[in-house]
Amino acid sequence: MKVNEIKEEPRIDVGVVTSKEIAFCLHKAAFLEVYRSTKAKKLICEDKILLPEGEYSAKVENGRLSLYYGVQTLLQAGHRYRFVALEETGQEAFFSLHEVRIGIDFHWDRTQEQCFVGELHLQMDENSVIAINRLPLEDYLLSVIASEMSAHAGLELLRAHAIISRSWLLAQGLGKHLQPQAKTT
Repeated sequence: MKVNEIKEEPRIDVGVVTSKEIAFCLHKAAFLEVYRSTKAKKLICEDKILLPEGEYSAKVENGRLSLYYGVQTLLQAGHRYRFVALEETGQEAFFSLHEVRIGIDFHWDRTQEQCFVGELHLQMDENSVIAINRLPLEDYLLSVIASEMSAHAGLELLRAHAIISRSWLLAQGLGKHLQPQAKTT
């Protein structure tokens, strides 16, 4: 596949945080899809549940990913959860993650609450939970450029940053397809 053959906007997965326990808030009602791994290492959806907005947490217990609504245990099943908003949120935050470490190894290293658009995926990794944000490429670029560029940067500099970032991301995702094919004789 070539870049000019892309029919819809690519979605990307961004690993946000890995921790023993992840606390988060759904700002809108959502569908929760519960996935488990098969022996062939494929993920299959076992269940789809409607969840209200509110405070949640997830942690690995007894080899399973446990999900809590406040202090109430909702699920102790599956290896991956996918949270999808019931209605389109546009640029409005769908969820927030608490205690996200930012500025790692810089003088402003700290934890804070971070808000996100797109889907939230929680995945088990041995004894930890990984929070992944799946979102459209252009939404990701908006957040990256806003966080990496000065508010006083000129329009042409912002455009150049967007072109470089978009090209790099597409090359990462489509790299194997963009490489010249080796000819055999």
